[in-house]
Amino acid sequence: MSKTTAKWMRILHRYFGFLLLVTMSIYAFTGVVLIYRNTDTFKHSVYIEKKIDLQLNEQQLGQKLRIKNLLITDEKDGVLYFKQGEYHPKTGEVKYHIMDYPTWLAELTRLHKSNSEYPYSWLTTVFGIALLFFCISSLWLIPGSRKALKRSLYFILAGGVMVILLILTD
Repeated sequence: MSKTTAKWMRILHRYFGFLLLVTMSIYAFTGVVLIYRNTDTFKHSVYIEKKIDLQLNEQQLGQKLRIKNLLITDEKDGVLYFKQGEYHPKTGEVKYHIMDYPTWLAELTRLHKSNSEYPYSWLTTVFGIALLFFCISSLWLIPGSRKALKRSLYFILAGGVMVILLILTD
């Protein structure tokens, strides 16, 4: 490894790090938020009133409203009641509550969960490539002393062992 390669890797690592600092922070934050997506942490109640298809059964209603395991708990005067609200099969009127992220947080988590159909998928691709660059360029940031190199290699090995243990214990 030449000194000029190491110098350039340090410079690129530093300035790409500054450039992507906010993006990396958003990904870190939304990653934590998404860990708790099966709870109501970070969410608030949203009331929805709209018209949908007529005469839906329980399963169709759950799919249409995107409510998993929707369960009709009661039926009175032709109105179906479920935990989150009510559905009028004859008129298609539905009123219900859901727990959802605030708009700004929903948009940020969409960035984190994007796929190729998402308009900003190019950003997540570039970001993934940048993260790979950070991983590789960090190898040029290891101090020059033998002791520091040895310690750094132990940390890299420990990180590899952690990943292997995670995979094997899943």
